[in-house]
Amino acid sequence: MPLYRVSDYRAELAKKGPLILRDTVARVSVYGNFPQSLRISFKESPGDAVTACTPSPDIFSQFGDGYKGLIGRTIEVAGDIEGLCTADGGVRIYQPNQFRALSTEAAVP
Repeated sequence: MPLYRVSDYRAELAKKGPLILRDTVARVSVYGNFPQSLRISFKESPGDAVTACTPSPDIFSQFGDGYKGLIGRTIEVAGDIEGLCTADGGVRIYQPNQFRALSTEAAVP
């Protein structure tokens, strides 16, 4: 799978199939009641044009209360760009093997 930085993402890349996006987590948000979902926003994505999201937030449970331990980490997410995360698109994470944290230290939020 080709690897792209979020800042280099262009809409036409979504048509090429699965890819890997890498960048730094700016913030996380939990939405919905039951089931809850998690949205991951990247520092390098102006206006949250590209995000990652999951209907299974428990994939990220090792990152603490509210998943705040993700903030400031460089991560990679793999999959197809879909319009399910945001209108512009994002990688929807269904399984733990679609995600990898590269940095070991989170920035202080």
